[in-house]
Amino acid sequence: RNEMSAEVLDWCWKNGLWGSEEEREKAEIEQIKDLEEFGFEIEESDYL
Repeated sequence: RNEMSAEVLDWCWKNGLWGSEEEREKAEIEQIKDLEEFGFEIEESDYL
């Protein structure tokens, strides 16, 4: 993926969302939304 993967995984652990593939995907989506709110530009292609 990209350099954010480790941050996303770390965020999953901290938020108790580690589990199924679906849960990780959901957590990534939430993380992307959080980052976008802080003005980070996230390319969707990085997550496909």
